[in-house]
Parts: sequence; structure tokens; C-alpha cells
Amino acid sequence: MNKSYRLNEAMHWNTVDVYSMDKRESRMAGTSMLKKRNETSLNLSEGLSLCRRYEEEGHVVELRRTS
Repeated sequence: MNKSYRLNEAMHWNTVDVYSMDKRESRMAGTSMLKKRNETSLNLSEGLSLCRRYEEEGHVVELRRTS
């Protein structure tokens, strides 16, 4: 297996988890108020759709790669 193939494979996102918090919630110093919004890992397309929904509700969102 060549090096460029391994690099491309390592950069490929198969599944993600979505975390968010309402922008209006206050944040306590040193703590994360993000909450996981999916029960099982989602494919990237599903994760982005869920992010869009939470952004429309005024949330800050974060995608975390799971595989």
C-alpha cells in the first residue's frame, strides 16, 4: 500500500458524532456545555444535516470523527 493511499484513507471520515449547545447558555470557565445529540454514530452526510438543524435553532455545533 503506498503512502498517499494511506494518507487519503486516514483523512476520510466514515462516521461522526454531533455535539451542540444553545448560544444563549452561559458557559462556566473550564467546562464544556456541549451535549451529544445522536445516540449512534452517523455517516458524514447525516451528521451535517443534524448540524444544520441545530444551527437553525441557534446552537453552536461540533462534529467529532468516530471513524
